[in-house]
Amino acid sequence: MKIVKTKIKHAITLLIAVLSITMLTGCPPTMPPVDKIAAKEAWEIMKSAQETISEDAVPVYIQGINVKPESPITEGKTGVWVVGFYSESENTVWEVQLNNNKNSEPTLSSAEEYYTDISLTVYDLADWNIDSTEACEIAVQNGAGNTQGMSLQIARSDNEDAAFIVHGFIPNSTKLFWVIKSDSYRYYIDACTGEYLGKYTSEQLRNME
Repeated sequence: MKIVKTKIKHAITLLIAVLSITMLTGCPPTMPPVDKIAAKEAWEIMKSAQETISEDAVPVYIQGINVKPESPITEGKTGVWVVGFYSESENTVWEVQLNNNKNSEPTLSSAEEYYTDISLTVYDLADWNIDSTEACEIAVQNGAGNTQGMSLQIARSDNEDAAFIVHGFIPNSTKLFWVIKSDSYRYYIDACTGEYLGKYTSEQLRNME
């Protein structure tokens, strides 16, 4: 499957890069200091990346990354964000990463092909009312501890092999939703209304597939 092969290829490339740097320097690579921002602020910086990909490219997910143990996601804010842009005409998703560097200009990575041969139904980002800060607060109110990762999903697919499958516990009326990862659970929040949709472990989610 091309989607799986693409993700494996990226994982192997990243591993080789980390090992190479470690062998040369004797220590793992370090990230520069970052200023933490919420998802909406990150999107304002990143949305211009659409112009570098394809005329019909639209966002299909936004992810907040916890890249350093000493600089965790705090109250829904982080310094590293990833946006996936989808082109229906090319059936491809590209990823762009933002590093919001401290004491310097934010930097955007070049768009990198991430999913291929994929067909998605995309929903309007204008309906996004709940920022990452609010989503994490709702998760905490429902038992979440420290946030290890957060993702706003804006697309879904009927392809059972795709990463954009929406589980049955999410109502059809929910077009955009947050997934907040904390400890062994993933907390789901409607990104339009703020409705709490429940929490599930990875094992519970696998059993739903």
